[in-house]
Order: sequence, then structure tokens, then C-alpha cells
Amino acid sequence: MMFCVNTTTTRASIFNRTARPRSPCTICLSSRRKCTALPGFRISSEDRGSRRTSVITSVAMNIAEAVRKSYESKSLLEIADAPVSALEGIAEKREKALNELRIVTVRDLATWKYYRIAKSIVALASTEVEGGRLEGASMNIDKALDKAYEGASFSSILSAPPSALQGLTKEHDAILKQLQIKDIKALGSCKWAVRSEAIVNLADFHEE
Repeated sequence: MMFCVNTTTTRASIFNRTARPRSPCTICLSSRRKCTALPGFRISSEDRGSRRTSVITSVAMNIAEAVRKSYESKSLLEIADAPVSALEGIAEKREKALNELRIVTVRDLATWKYYRIAKSIVALASTEVEGGRLEGASMNIDKALDKAYEGASFSSILSAPPSALQGLTKEHDAILKQLQIKDIKALGSCKWAVRSEAIVNLADFHEE
């Protein structure tokens, strides 16, 4: 929804105290540039020749593209503990797949062990330099990986299937494919997991 407030003040008259006052806001009837009629709105300006047009645009906090319509009015705290189907794009089939992984709520997805491991691998892979491992280096994540992938570089693990993580099997690979997750990189950057994590992280800052 947009409301326009047209003003007739020229560039030269901006500095002239006797210039004709700007037309008042059609909402709050204020002659000031800042409209106080609607909380959560701001006035943006755009020069068009010698005229200046002010437009009030909505900036109210929301995550409309991340959750279903029925959850758009909920707090982050409520969404965090809601069923994972509260997320936009998680229909019955995908919800069932997540439930098979023991992921029931948005919080479960945000804190899922394997997402967190994969996300960290994705982040560190971008810092890896070919031939950068020094002789005698002890760095490893063997407790997170299947035996076959121990000693592999972060970048090479990105293209491995989710079952490359210790605890996941080929059956889990098949389930994750229903969520468009075919490898470690996709698991670590899954949009539903990323959004869930953001929701859970900020939910603690909700004030009643």
C-alpha cells in the first residue's frame, strides 16, 4: 500500500524561509517531512526535476516469504516451536521426509546435528588452499565422517553424499533427496535449515 505526498517546493526555495510551505501529509496532516501517521512506515524521496515526491513505504518486520500464511502473524518464538510444515515450501511429502529424520519442529531442523556439521564444512571449504596443509598438521574431523572419507579435504567432501557423515546411511540419502539435498554442500546450505536457524537464533530476543 502506498500513499503519495506531493510537494511544490523548488530546489531554490528549500533555503528560503519565506517560501510557500510544503503541502501537508494526506495521512497525518503534518507539514514535516517525517510522517508519524503510521508506525512501521518511512518516507522515501525521489527527485523529479524541480518537484520532490515523497512516498510512504512499508518497513514493518515480517518473514512472509519464509513461512506459511497462517504463521505470518506469529512471533519468532512461536514459529521456532511450530511444526516444520510452518515453513513455506514444506508440504506434506517433505514434512514426512523430515519426520523420518526425527525432525518435527522448526527448532529441530535449525539444530539438526548433520545440518550443523555440513554447514561448517561448507564454510571452511572456502578457506582451503591447495597444498596448504603443513607437514605434521593434525587437523581432522574424523568423528564426523564415515571411515571412507577420513583424511579428505573440506572441498572434496562438498560433493560427497550426506551418508559421508558418520551416522547417516544410503537410506538417509534417499530421504534427503526429497528435500532436494543430494550432497554435503546442499545439506549445509539448505534454505529451510538456514531460515530455521535464523528464526531460532533470533527467537530468544523476543520481548512480550
